[in-house]
Amino acid sequence: MSLLNYWRSILWALLSLVACVLPGNRIPKINKIAIPHFDKVVHFTLFFVLTLLLFYENRLRTGNVKLSREPIFWIIVAIILYASVLEGLQYFFIASRSGNLADLAANFLGVFVAVLVYAFVAKFLINPKST
Repeated sequence: MSLLNYWRSILWALLSLVACVLPGNRIPKINKIAIPHFDKVVHFTLFFVLTLLLFYENRLRTGNVKLSREPIFWIIVAIILYASVLEGLQYFFIASRSGNLADLAANFLGVFVAVLVYAFVAKFLINPKST
């Protein structure tokens, strides 16, 4: 398995890392309208996209639309560990950021929803004859 096969996921993970460790005052304010808990939406989106990218790149590498349980399991484990490490970095090592369980829950929810979306897309849209 070459890491070059997963360049999109690696790039997204690095961008997520930068977004999570930058001091809060260095992140541009995107939402001019105050959206409650907007940071949770960002956390959800970062990990939703990362999960879908890994599934997509695994599909490109293997040529199989439907992922078997083993790759799904290892992708989920890797992303959950990555999400946990990022929140730990924010909590313990970055003074201007605060890792918390709500952010971690948003990360995990992004992974879970991505798994459901990919399963739906793989079953009904990419390979509709298997229903």
